[in-house]
Amino acid sequence: MKVYYIVTIGTNIISLLIFRQHIRLSMASAVPAVVIFLLALWSFFYNEQWSKKVRGDTSYTVSGERFSEEEQKALFSCFSKSFRIMMPLCIPFMFFFPDFVKVCSVGLCFFGMIFGRMMFNKKYSATVRTRIEKEKSELESQIKKEETGRF
Repeated sequence: MKVYYIVTIGTNIISLLIFRQHIRLSMASAVPAVVIFLLALWSFFYNEQWSKKVRGDTSYTVSGERFSEEEQKALFSCFSKSFRIMMPLCIPFMFFFPDFVKVCSVGLCFFGMIFGRMMFNKKYSATVRTRIEKEKSELESQIKKEETGRF
């Protein structure tokens, strides 16, 4: 992550120096700054959530099953990383684009949420699916045992 920040911030600084005659600062430049603040806040929030020991009820799979504690931590970690990835991408919106494009930088917040969930799905969908199928088969076998009188 440090290399990513060094590269993106370095690229932004170089582009500011090279294209300084094309800089467009206006009141709308505050929108990407607020987006960066929100992304940093959400990144911190999700980082704190996945490091907490308390389990919550807010994260569910597509099929409506609850995530396990480890899966929730992984999901929150992916969201936190995704928001940290999106922050440097807002810098060019502050300096180079017209006002209507600067306002569209709010979409990076939503893209960060989608990207975080996609990262989680790519890494952990197989393990979540396996856990859910295992729990269903255990439940079915327990129901069969109870029906036959064996516990």
